[in-house]
Amino acid sequence: MTQLDHYYRVLEIQPGASMTDINQAYKDLVFIWHPDRIPKDNERLHQKALLKLQEINAARAALRSHHKESASSANSTAEKSAEAKAQQARPSADRYAPKYQQARPESYRSSSASQSAASQSAARQEQARQEQARQEQARQEQARRAARTHPPSTPPQSAPRSSASTQPSSAQSSTQPSSARAAQPAASPKPTSYPPHSSYKRPTALDWSEANLRNADLREKDLAGRNLSHADLTEANLQDAFLHNVDLSHAILCRANLFRANLLGANLDHADLRQANLVGADLSGANLAGANLTGAKVGTGDRIMVKLTGAILTGTILPNGSVHD
Repeated sequence: MTQLDHYYRVLEIQPGASMTDINQAYKDLVFIWHPDRIPKDNERLHQKALLKLQEINAARAALRSHHKESASSANSTAEKSAEAKAQQARPSADRYAPKYQQARPESYRSSSASQSAASQSAARQEQARQEQARQEQARQEQARRAARTHPPSTPPQSAPRSSASTQPSSAQSSTQPSSARAAQPAASPKPTSYPPHSSYKRPTALDWSEANLRNADLREKDLAGRNLSHADLTEANLQDAFLHNVDLSHAILCRANLFRANLLGANLDHADLRQANLVGADLSGANLAGANLTGAKVGTGDRIMVKLTGAILTGTILPNGSVHD
């Protein structure tokens, strides 16, 4: 009995069974012999189940590897067979080449050979002309570079003198060293001038007037100095926000959470603060003239927990509905 037959017998299936049958047999045997199904107090049966499970695993692994090798070999054989058939079906140009060459007249072959030689000679001549043109262009470029790098120190003696506005004087030429004149680079075009950085101004991001910030979460945000006039901050969360010197004139802060917000010096002229939570807020020096605080939460019981030192309350509607004189 071969080793493969032994593995099939371990899995209790017939030799040559498919991979599907092998996997199903493996699952059935694992379900039966899994050690977790054996009581822990039966040590002998537990050890037997472990050994049986190891044998089942080894058999399944060996048969799976055998099936993979068989499939790979079959695929390789099929590919070779298909390639051989394609080679047989493909016409060979060599079979027709001798007949074609023999069928051509001798004069045709000689004329073809002469034409080929002529075309090759013309190609060589054209290549030589192109090479000469490239060499000549390279020499001219090298001469121009040398002229730019090492300009002549003095003009020729026979050259006529030009006007004083365009020709430098002999005194100036004599005072300038020849080495310095030789080291002068060729004149380059002036770069485009740009305005200095000091003239550039960043766009302002402080103007939020008439912004729609309903239900916005602005907890602990630094909004100091911003323009929020006529902004809609209904039910916005401004807890612990820094609103120093902010402009909230005519802003809608109905039911907004301003718990412990810093509104020092803020402009709340005619702002709508109805039912807003102002407990712990600092409104020192704020302008609350004409603001509506009806129903606003400002403390617990009779205790006011809002700092209003120096605040302007002219015409302010207080939380109890009365108007401050």
